[in-house]
Amino acid sequence: MRKFSQRLILSIMLIVLFVLGGAGFVMGQILNNAYLEQIEERLENEAELAAMYVAQTDASNDEAVQQAAERLGLRLTLYDRTGSVVSDSLESSNTGSAMPEEGTDIAYSEAIGEEALNVTALIDHETDTDGWIRLALPVSETAGITRSIWVGIGATFTTAFLFILMLSYRVAGQIVAPVSQVKRAASKLAEGDFKVRVQKSSSDEIGDLTDSMNVLAKNLDQLTSRYKRQQERMETLIEHMGSGLMFIDHRGRFILMNWTAFSMFRLDEQTWQDQLYYDVLENDDLIESIQHVFFTEESVHRQIHMVHGVSTYHYDIYAAPVLSQSEKLRGTVVVLHDITELKRLEKVRKDFVANVSHELKTPVTSIKGFAETLLDGAMDVAEHREEFIRIIQKESTRLEELVVDLLELSKIEQGNFNITFMAVELDQVFEEARALMAKRAEEAGIELVVDAPVGLVIAGDASRMKQIAINLITNAIMYTPAGGTVRMSAAEHAEEVEVCVVDTGVGIDPEEIPRIFERFYRVDKTRSRHSGGTGLGLAIVKHLVDAHNGQIKVESQPGEGTTFRLFFKKKTN
Repeated sequence: MRKFSQRLILSIMLIVLFVLGGAGFVMGQILNNAYLEQIEERLENEAELAAMYVAQTDASNDEAVQQAAERLGLRLTLYDRTGSVVSDSLESSNTGSAMPEEGTDIAYSEAIGEEALNVTALIDHETDTDGWIRLALPVSETAGITRSIWVGIGATFTTAFLFILMLSYRVAGQIVAPVSQVKRAASKLAEGDFKVRVQKSSSDEIGDLTDSMNVLAKNLDQLTSRYKRQQERMETLIEHMGSGLMFIDHRGRFILMNWTAFSMFRLDEQTWQDQLYYDVLENDDLIESIQHVFFTEESVHRQIHMVHGVSTYHYDIYAAPVLSQSEKLRGTVVVLHDITELKRLEKVRKDFVANVSHELKTPVTSIKGFAETLLDGAMDVAEHREEFIRIIQKESTRLEELVVDLLELSKIEQGNFNITFMAVELDQVFEEARALMAKRAEEAGIELVVDAPVGLVIAGDASRMKQIAINLITNAIMYTPAGGTVRMSAAEHAEEVEVCVVDTGVGIDPEEIPRIFERFYRVDKTRSRHSGGTGLGLAIVKHLVDAHNGQIKVESQPGEGTTFRLFFKKKTN
């Protein structure tokens, strides 16, 4: 398709060509007719003058005719009153002819050999007619002038046409250029480039069109930017939401799945994109829930579990139908919440309740049993009375320690305690802990060794550091047989201080090390209960070390003893 500018110029040129051609033709006819009329009038005047000259001259007719013809540059023929040729400037044509008629005509002349313009005038003396005189001008002589007239008109109008053509190109360019800019801008908009703008070059309708195009581009740019921002926010929200999200179309094929869902099902993009859900998913309960939504168009809410390797994960799923405005099923959306941690916490809570109940029941049962025994008569036997009262006292102390540790651990876990950071000298803390635990170590037949450089200082809470030391020493004594050794030491490094508690006890299986900081967890339950432990000491130690921004590591092998390594920040000036 030809461009608009070409069609515009072609239309203008056709109109101009038609107008100029018509005007040139009319003007040529007018000029040609005027020229011919002028020639006829000149010939008539010259014919009359020639007639007067012939009538008045004393020369012979032939001589007079020749003289007049030479002066006029025309063919001149003299007729008598009967119409016979008396004399002719062309001697070869001196023959008779028909009676001439006064006036003008165009006729073929054999003497000239072409058509000629003939003018005939009457020769008279007063009222008597003596004859006629005819002047003949070859038409070829007038044709040259006529041709010149047409050539001049053609040249003039051709020049005018070319000038108008160039002017039309310029005017069309001025008209079409803004339209072309608008067209290019529209093409850019169609391609998605909404930053394009058109420069306004006039204040007419095209200028208004330019303004409208710029406003349209601006609005589209703002709308697209807003849509992209919303889409990016939505994609970010979907990809980073803590729950798994899946969308399945009405054909049962996956359309959308976020990163959380990928990790839940151990999938990658190639294994799920545009695949049927029952070919991708391996959990029968989840497949059954999705099928229920497709068949009934009703929402499903349930809990499922999936096994990956040796781990079991629990999920709370919500599947709902996606309906169009005409209530036609478009697909199903599935949301999965990972409740594995909640299940674990629920189990921990149940285990905690069971453990607390068991730990409380044991001393309470002992106290109640020996008290009833005393009341039943054992009180009268001094030997039994003293033994039973000592057992009751021991179990009461154990019960008191358990309650104190429970309250302390609850306070620490809830954050209802304060850590007052100050300069803590470890040798003093170690000495205080040794003094408190020396008797117990002696009773257990265990050597307690404390070794800390004098002046070694950390940033911490002195009372909490002593509590950490006591709990670690207690735990070491509890699992070390008689004749063993428990050693607490400290060493200074570049930016931190390392505290070590090493025993020569029964040791810990490496698989059990991650659980030793759980509440009521015991490596050797029989030994720890017999030694009077509450099962909460290491849990308290772990929380207190974390509160000091420290780290704790455990190294152990069964039968080779255990080493606890604690790392704290040094106190800086």
